[in-house]
Amino acid sequence: MQTSFTGFIVGNLGGEPTTRTSTSGREITRVSVAISEGSKDARTTTWVNLMIAGQPGLNFAKVCKKGASVRVTGPMRMRSWKDSKGITQQTLEMTVDRWDILRNPEDKVTTGTDTETDISAEEQALDSIS
Repeated sequence: MQTSFTGFIVGNLGGEPTTRTSTSGREITRVSVAISEGSKDARTTTWVNLMIAGQPGLNFAKVCKKGASVRVTGPMRMRSWKDSKGITQQTLEMTVDRWDILRNPEDKVTTGTDTETDISAEEQALDSIS
């Protein structure tokens, strides 16, 4: 079962953003963000996979680097899948419609807005298999 809701996340990028072109020719930028909470002794980290479509995603990939602290908003969903051992896993995903860099390893300050938040089911399916 898939659950969807709108979220607001502040976290750090876990890697370099990557951009691919979907079968319909639309660029989709993907990266994971870590959300940490708790004290040093009892810290927990939750990972969220981000998808940013079109030019805003290309802009994000140009200026955001691994370790950057970002604030993102957009619709979120929990996706279930089976790993190679047949165990059901869950992944939290966000289709980003607004992003801000709070702190970049290179100290750049940038804001982006995605007015094209509607990623088709085909594009979402394409991205879910990667």
